[in-house]
Amino acid sequence: MGLVMGPFFDTVLSAVEPNETGSASGALTAVQQLAGALGTDVLGTVFFSALDHQHTTPTGYTTTMTITLWTATGLLASFLLPRPGDPQER
Repeated sequence: MGLVMGPFFDTVLSAVEPNETGSASGALTAVQQLAGALGTDVLGTVFFSALDHQHTTPTGYTTTMTITLWTATGLLASFLLPRPGDPQER
């Protein structure tokens, strides 16, 4: 996530008017914190829900962790979806 968030902040803030940069930066940081908490909640829920359906054996934990990691990969891949262009380019 550290590799993604730095460029992400630059990308978002480049689309903001210079006089609104401070407000946008604060809002972006707040949303980042909220998203981090929600992401932890979602992955924790997926992990413990999958663990309920597995046996608490090493194989069960491996299967549960695999499910959780694929879920995290899917969520991260959503950042790779195409984004709309700059509104001024239309």
